[in-house]
Amino acid sequence: GIDHKPYLAAEKGDLGLGVLVAVRSRLDPESLLNPGKLLPEA
Repeated sequence: GIDHKPYLAAEKGDLGLGVLVAVRSRLDPESLLNPGKLLPEA
C-alpha cells in the first residue's frame, strides 16, 4: 500500500519502477485510480 512509497524505488529499482509505471499506464491510461498515491504519474 501507500506505506511502501518511501522505499518503493529502492526496493524495486529503476527497471522495476519503470515496469510498474508502464503497466499502470496501460491499465489506467487516464490515471483515474488513486493518481499519485504510490507511483509517480507517467
